[in-house]
Amino acid sequence: MRSQPKKPIFLAAIFAVCALASAQDYALQHVRIVNPGKPVIEDGMIAISGGKIVYVGESKEPDTNFGVVDCKGLTAYPGFIDAYTRAGLNLPAAPTPADPPSAFDGPLASMWHENRRGIYADLDASAYIDAKTLNSRHSQGVTCAQLASGRGAFGGLTVIVNTFESDPAPILMRSAFQELGFAGGGGGGYPGSPMARIALMRQMLFDSEYQIAHPGQDGEKDMNLSAIGDITTGLVRTLFRADTEREIQRAFNLADEFGLKLTIFGTDSAWEHAAELKRREVPVIVQAAFPREPRLDQSEDPVRRLNDPPLEYLKEQHDIWMDQCLAVVKLQKGGAQFAFSSDGDTDIFLANVRRHIQLGLPKDAALAALTSDAAMILGVADKVGTIENGKVASLVLFDGDFAAETSKIKMVFVAGKKFDLGGN
Repeated sequence: MRSQPKKPIFLAAIFAVCALASAQDYALQHVRIVNPGKPVIEDGMIAISGGKIVYVGESKEPDTNFGVVDCKGLTAYPGFIDAYTRAGLNLPAAPTPADPPSAFDGPLASMWHENRRGIYADLDASAYIDAKTLNSRHSQGVTCAQLASGRGAFGGLTVIVNTFESDPAPILMRSAFQELGFAGGGGGGYPGSPMARIALMRQMLFDSEYQIAHPGQDGEKDMNLSAIGDITTGLVRTLFRADTEREIQRAFNLADEFGLKLTIFGTDSAWEHAAELKRREVPVIVQAAFPREPRLDQSEDPVRRLNDPPLEYLKEQHDIWMDQCLAVVKLQKGGAQFAFSSDGDTDIFLANVRRHIQLGLPKDAALAALTSDAAMILGVADKVGTIENGKVASLVLFDGDFAAETSKIKMVFVAGKKFDLGGN
């Protein structure tokens, strides 16, 4: 009996995955494929079915169920990941604390046990996604983003989303991190100083451990303490907003004391801890945005010049600003793993990343920070970050090199959905 001829491997894979092929199935033909850390495919094809990638390789004839997209002259990269942003959430107003007891009946109101200014640990960002704003991120090549509240000492649970409008919201991962920071809750009274804020955070962490060790002894569970308890038991990772050298060291200290799984969100001084971050295997989410450049010259008006700071001071401030601009380059040279955040300049995210490259950040490192490293840091590397079979079909297609200012984004795919951007 004669054996039947074998179907090409590609077609066999297509038939296996695409028995129920839909109008959303695409074959991107003659596309240049750039994957971080892998050889470039100059004339390739990416097949998409059911929102996932089912083939990546040399250009071939696709199955007839696929809508062919001619990508000649275009380069495909994994969709960019915004590793931290406060844009895209419609958060409720911060709750008003209950009325404190009279000072005649107990301690001062500012010392009251229920005064938890800046504690929002039970806030779940996944419940407040503003899906209508997500499509706007395509102009920057962003197909995935972590949304965070940015509030107080305990800011609540972050959420990772695909950037397209849908109902229900396009959630990729809930409860990605519990967000912490050394900021207070505003207003007067306790905790008004850095040491008071640290004391409050430590007390909340201790109280959460007590609640875990003594369930049900004090009546109804405190939801804030339950959420904080998830980081002390390792169920949820910790994202620490810590920008200065001292804040980062304090984050290390709290992580050591309570056994927290630590990720740092900060830029200015993280490079000073690069060796320790690498040793601890603590990744960093850095702001792509740059601080505003300070003046370097004095006023030409002789009268106004009398009120200007000395020229030496202006030069010193400009040197400090330049050091801040080079913070990401220094962090990369120190060997720490990092991802980019758009927070501060969402609409010029890509331009800011390109500027870091111009200042000396290797292009491959910048691409990894936007894709594979970002996915690894956020815990979604099994879903996004590279162009591979089985992963979510999130791609950004340029008419040139992503790092070149002249290159434009022509289209993006987000979880298999195609968005044409024309001349963006």
